Amino acid sequence: MVVLDFDQWRILLQGPGVIIDGGRLADKGAAKEQACRIAGQYVSREEDAALPVPAAVEWTPLAPRALLFWQAQGQTTAGAAEA
Repeated sequence: MVVLDFDQWRILLQGPGVIIDGGRLADKGAAKEQACRIAGQYVSREEDAALPVPAAVEWTPLAPRALLFWQAQGQTTAGAAEA
């Protein structure tokens, strides 16, 4: 998931039993690339196998003006999300 958080794109990956904070980047395209790279590294490490690299990743936006709330160091933060 790549989330617009004020003027930066925050990278969050969520799966069963795991949430990975991938940091923040200023460029949306770079954030999406980083999200894919982190997902591949995680699967490679956990499954001891390489994640197949798709030709293209289809990003699906949430509903217009949707907000995502997450807990960060005792504070709740919101941002518009694109999953």
